[in-house]
Amino acid sequence: MSSEDSLQKLFLMLVKNGFSPPQLCSTFTITVYPLFLKE
Repeated sequence: MSSEDSLQKLFLMLVKNGFSPPQLCSTFTITVYPLFLKE
C-alpha cells in the first residue's frame, strides 16, 4: 500500500468524521508534515 493510498483513506475518514477543509489542512500540517520532514 502506497503512502498516497493511506493518506486518501485518512482524509476520507476525517471527512466522514465531520472535519471541515480548514480543520483538515491544519490537522494535516500538524500530524503528517513532521513525518515527511523526518524521512
